[in-house]
Amino acid sequence: MREFAFSIKASYEKGLRPNSRIGLNAPYLTQSQGAKPSIYGMVPYEAMTQSISDATLTASSITKVFPFPQLIRGRSVTLLATADSIFEVDESDWSLSAVTLSGSITGSGLWHFIDMYDFWYLFNGTDIVYKTNIHSLEGGASTVYAVSTPAIQTGCYHRGRSIMGGLGSDFWSDSWLHILDRWKDALQPNVVVDETLSGNYILWSTIGGGDTLFALRPEILIDGYGKEAEGSIDSPRIMEYFKRNEMGFMPMPWQGTVRVVKPLGKNVIVYGDSGISALIQVTDPASTFGLQHIIDVGIAGRGAVGGTEKEHIFLDNAGFLWRLGVDLKLEKLDYQEYLINYLDVDMAISYDDIEDEYYICSASDNMILTRKGLGQGVETFSSLYNVAGSLVAIPTTISGRTSSIVVTDSFDLGLRGIKNLSFIDLGIVSTEDVEVAIDYKYNKASAFARTPYVTLNAEGWAYINTSGIEFRLVIKCDDYTKPKITYANVRYKRIDNREVRGLDASTSIT
Repeated sequence: MREFAFSIKASYEKGLRPNSRIGLNAPYLTQSQGAKPSIYGMVPYEAMTQSISDATLTASSITKVFPFPQLIRGRSVTLLATADSIFEVDESDWSLSAVTLSGSITGSGLWHFIDMYDFWYLFNGTDIVYKTNIHSLEGGASTVYAVSTPAIQTGCYHRGRSIMGGLGSDFWSDSWLHILDRWKDALQPNVVVDETLSGNYILWSTIGGGDTLFALRPEILIDGYGKEAEGSIDSPRIMEYFKRNEMGFMPMPWQGTVRVVKPLGKNVIVYGDSGISALIQVTDPASTFGLQHIIDVGIAGRGAVGGTEKEHIFLDNAGFLWRLGVDLKLEKLDYQEYLINYLDVDMAISYDDIEDEYYICSASDNMILTRKGLGQGVETFSSLYNVAGSLVAIPTTISGRTSSIVVTDSFDLGLRGIKNLSFIDLGIVSTEDVEVAIDYKYNKASAFARTPYVTLNAEGWAYINTSGIEFRLVIKCDDYTKPKITYANVRYKRIDNREVRGLDASTSIT
C-alpha cells in the first residue's frame, strides 16, 4: 500500500492559533506548554533569575501571592512592593530595607510608577505612596507618604511631565474646596465654574512635574516651593500654568474610569473601561496636550497594558489581545481562546526588551508573545527587568508546569476518509527523552482520544500505529528546558476507499 508523508514545520514557528475558528490543516498549535515560537521553531521557556532569594523575602515577612511582591526598577532606585509595604532594594547584594511610611497602605492592587528620579509616586488604585524632597528645600529630610485621599488610579512620567488618570470624586480636599470658593467669589456673576472631577479625567503637570503635588498639598499651589515662595491665595502661582494650559485637566471622550496612562512615542495613551485615546503633544503656542480618540474598546484592568515608548500591547475587556504602534495604528492579534481566563483576575504584562517578547501573567498562567506568535510559560510574576544580562523577576512556578507539551492543531491530510498513521520522525534537539502521541477521532463531531505515549529512539523517530479521520501530533518532554523542535514528519497510508471514484488522486502533502 502506498505511503505518504505529511510535514509539519510552520506550526512550530507560529505557535498557538490566534482563533479557534481556524480550519483544518492550519499551521498552528493548540498547546505550547513550556515552549515559545521563534524563527528557529519551538524553543524552551527560559526561567527567570530570582535575584532576591526566598530566604531574604521570608526574613522580611514577604510571601509570594500574585501580583506580589512586585519588583519596580526606576532610574535611581529599585523598590520591592507588597500589598501593604514598600522596600528599597540594594542591587549590590539584593538585600532589602523597609521604607518608613508616613501613613499606611489600605489597598491591594498592582502598583503603577511615576519615576522622577529622586521623587516618585506609586499608585495601587486606592492609595498613593510618594517620595518628595520638598522638605529638603528647607533643610529637612526626604519623606515617603502614604495617603488614600485623593484616590487616583494610575500615573506615568513623560518627557518631563507627570500625568495622572482616574481621579476620584474626593480629588478636592476640604482645604481645596475653601480655596476654590474664594476664587469663585472673585469671578463675574455670569461665569459658572464646576470643579467636579471623576474617574474619567486625566491631569498633566507642567514640565518638571513637581506641581502635581498640589493635588495632595494645596499650599504648594498657592505659595510655591521653598523659603522664597511668592504666591498668595489671591495670586496663586499655579493659575498661570492653567491659563497657558501648560498644566490641566481633561475628560476622556468615553464613559468609565481611566485605568492606565502610558507613554507611546511623543504621545501618552489613556486606557479606560470603555475606550482608548491618545494625548497628543502640542508645543505651539504653549506646551500642552491635544486629544485623539483611538477606539471604543475598554481594557481588562489596571494590569492589562504592557510595552515601552515604541509599542504597547493590551488585553481588552472581551479577552482579545491588541498591538498599538507609535503611529497609533491598531492590530488585533486575538488569542481570546487562551486569554479569556485573564478577565476579572489580577494580571500583569511585562516586556523583555532584549528578546522583544511580552509575558502576560496571572496567578495561574503565563502566556508569551514573541514576534512569531504565542507560547506558554511555566512561571508567573508581575514584572521583569534586564539586569546585567539576566532577566530578573520574583517568579513562582505554576503548579503542574514542569514539563513541555506541544500539540498541533487538527489535520486531516486533505482527505476525509480513514487514514493509518505509522511513523513519526522529529527534527528535535534534546538531551532528555522525548515522547510522542497522536490525538485521533473517527467522527467529525466527537472529541479526540489520545494514544499511549511512545519514546523516540536515539535517531529521533517512533512507530505509532493508529487510525482516524482527524489527528493532532503531541510532543512531550518531562524537562521543559530541553527540547527544541524544528519539524515533524508523519507517515500515513490511505486505507478507506469508500469515497474514491476512478483513479486515486492522492499525493504527498508537504
